[in-house]
Amino acid sequence: MLKLLQGVVDFHDNVLPKIQERFRELAEGQKPDALVVFCSDSRVAFNLFASTDPGEVFVLRNPGNLIPPCEKDLVPSAAAASIEIAVSLLNVRDVIICGHSRCGAMQALVDHEQDSPFLKEWVKHAHGARNYFSKINFEPDFTERDQLSQANVLLQMDHLLTYPKVKTLVESRQLQVHGWWFDIVTGNVFSYEEDLKKFQVIDQILFDKIQKRLFSK
Repeated sequence: MLKLLQGVVDFHDNVLPKIQERFRELAEGQKPDALVVFCSDSRVAFNLFASTDPGEVFVLRNPGNLIPPCEKDLVPSAAAASIEIAVSLLNVRDVIICGHSRCGAMQALVDHEQDSPFLKEWVKHAHGARNYFSKINFEPDFTERDQLSQANVLLQMDHLLTYPKVKTLVESRQLQVHGWWFDIVTGNVFSYEEDLKKFQVIDQILFDKIQKRLFSK
């Protein structure tokens, strides 16, 4: 706790004076570029590896980066509300679902956690991940947990499309959905490339490829 408090003091004294004008601008409203769905895991620092500043991404964060499928009777959830805000009110043009290696939620799925009833119930939204194994060329040394984590990204991308507004925007090419994966060991960020059926490291070469793809749509 003291480390966090000291961090706030450091921010107040050394960082805030340099960016205070930006916060004044953000107080008037937000216009993020993307909705990002990623895990609650403390090791996954999206703003660090994607070099984002305040106001650039709208965040949905939960164990396992899960998106419960849209229910016909509109069951309220933080995920559904976040999606609605992002696509209907903020008009984001991209959604990124980002999984990661050594994910505790995926391990709970492997272990069928009996002593964690809330977690066990939550990870039911990832139960179909194994059905996506055939869509991915995994690294040969991947554990079952990491295989599930990558497959779960694809499952959640499909869950996202069960939301009518999202599906309409995607079909009209006003919204794009992307699957990313973060490797804690190496610090590399990967993008799912459907033509290769593989998560590839996002480097300058892949950046150029994705850029061409985005501008061709």
